[in-house]
Amino acid sequence: LQSVLANMTGGIVMIDAGQSIALVNREAERMLGIQAGKVTGKPYTELKRHYELTRTIEESVALKERMHEEVSVFNPEEKLIRIDGVPMSEDDGGYRGMLFLLQDVTAIRRLESMRSEFVANVSHELKTPVAAVKGFAETLLSGGVQDKETERSFLKIIYDEGDRLNRLIGDILELSKIESKRAPLQCSPVHVHSFFEMVLGTLSKVAEKKQIRLEMHVPEELYIEADEDKMKQIFINLLSNGINYTPDGGRVKLQVTMDNDDEVVFAVSDTGIGIPKKDLPRIFERFYRVDKGRSRNSGGTGLGLSIVKHLVELHHGKLSVESELGMGTTFRVILPFIQDEEM
Repeated sequence: LQSVLANMTGGIVMIDAGQSIALVNREAERMLGIQAGKVTGKPYTELKRHYELTRTIEESVALKERMHEEVSVFNPEEKLIRIDGVPMSEDDGGYRGMLFLLQDVTAIRRLESMRSEFVANVSHELKTPVAAVKGFAETLLSGGVQDKETERSFLKIIYDEGDRLNRLIGDILELSKIESKRAPLQCSPVHVHSFFEMVLGTLSKVAEKKQIRLEMHVPEELYIEADEDKMKQIFINLLSNGINYTPDGGRVKLQVTMDNDDEVVFAVSDTGIGIPKKDLPRIFERFYRVDKGRSRNSGGTGLGLSIVKHLVELHHGKLSVESELGMGTTFRVILPFIQDEEM
């Protein structure tokens, strides 16, 4: 029985009829940051630093009834704990105390919250282009537009918003596929110099329109083991952002270096408008926008950096960002030289 209690994945706290702590298992010790030897035999009020938990135990002990509740505890970061309380009785029906089962549901609730936020954000993001398409189409259908120039500008808006809808749905599906692990890596040796020549060639027309200089500093002989298609997604997203958020006549630079024998560092830097310090920790969140207006104007879906983050993690890599308002931004992607299947 001791072995079962010690190795349970749920915490157990037993309060006897005299309102003292009779038993605390190993998981409850870890969850609450307490030591069984120091609290056993003492009143349950010894858990006073966990205010919500102590209050819940107090109510349950007073009522002597089954209970179920979720409370926050801090040890040191906040955790959400689900408590199930059961009154214990003797064979003759006499009250012996309360038994509490504690389950850490922080991750579950966080996922539920993220899912709910995601649905709300997707609905909001889809609503804007759909409303535009519907509004302009209704105006054209009602015959309210007489001259060809206005009609053409309305049709162009409908086309652009439809295109934006298409990109948004594509990004949502892509992110869903990556997050559900339905997009395994198809690794092969990638010649880094040739790879970036191809990527920058794809973006050169967009850069030329804004007179942005694209620079590339990549060792000629460097190869890396990676999924080429997913690498293309990572760097087209980062380089496109650099071009979109850099004023005309600016510069976007790509630099690749070997950090040591087993890691390659890719730095994408621009001379753009930069990101405020307070926003830096959140830019990889889905639909998070520093400035909603500027992101929409650049044709962004708000999902690009989130996709980049997931693809870098899929490669067992690291992603970081440095930025200064008005001076520019640098994204650093660090990928292992060889993909280790056991990582």
